[in-house]
Amino acid sequence: HISHKQANLRIICLYRPERSKKHQFAAADFIEELSDLLAQHATVSGDLVVTGDFNFHYENSKCSSVARLKALFNDYGLHQVIDKPTHVHGHTLDWLVTSDECLLLQSDVMDLALGDHHAIVCRLPFAQPKRPKRVVTSRNLRSVDAQSFLLDVGSFGASVAGLDKSLVAVYNDGLRDILDSV
Repeated sequence: HISHKQANLRIICLYRPERSKKHQFAAADFIEELSDLLAQHATVSGDLVVTGDFNFHYENSKCSSVARLKALFNDYGLHQVIDKPTHVHGHTLDWLVTSDECLLLQSDVMDLALGDHHAIVCRLPFAQPKRPKRVVTSRNLRSVDAQSFLLDVGSFGASVAGLDKSLVAVYNDGLRDILDSV
């Protein structure tokens, strides 16, 4: 969940492995769980983005699972943004689904040659927050008179004996004062 003064955005990133001996999770089970997840998010305000590797060929209108997913997304006011292949074999397996009111500025598919899937990139209407300015103070320790510093530290150590303050805090404060004075 990303909250910014300009908008609230919920991002769901998922992966559905293809059915295999190792992954016996049926497509109908995936769609049912996704429906439950979308129902949980339906009552929350803000834009919704669902993205990931669905492992369904979005362009295959004859696939009953794709038809059910399209209907499910439509029921929640969501639509698929990606309209070109995301896989090296020319299929759209990776989806970027957004709420109708989501202000997606731009989306694209890029082949980064990192595997058999292409990257989905998008720009959202969020300005990068300004980093707070930090003031960094440094000391030129090369200019410190080592002999004088050792005498100051030695006399400081003798002066803190018997104080109630934590010894570490006392030493930190005292050494900082000594360094600030040189």
